[in-house]
Amino acid sequence: PCHWSSHFKSFDNRHFTFSGICQYLLARDCEDHSFSIVIETVQCADDPDAVCTRSVTVRLLALHNGLVKLKHGGGVAMDGQDIQL
Repeated sequence: PCHWSSHFKSFDNRHFTFSGICQYLLARDCEDHSFSIVIETVQCADDPDAVCTRSVTVRLLALHNGLVKLKHGGGVAMDGQDIQL
């Protein structure tokens, strides 16, 4: 189950609140599913009642369903392997 909340603004300037420690689908191409963006939230280390973003994962059909994960702190992984930019 999800608890607490985290706030986001969409591409069209709408505001959303995601509650809890979960993964949320933020965006996806509705026609050919050429991409999707998923956010993972976790409990914040400094506040047990708050939620922080752990990662944002982008799945790209053009990269043979490759996954690009943007990690908290600036790290990046491609298909599960850490990479340097």
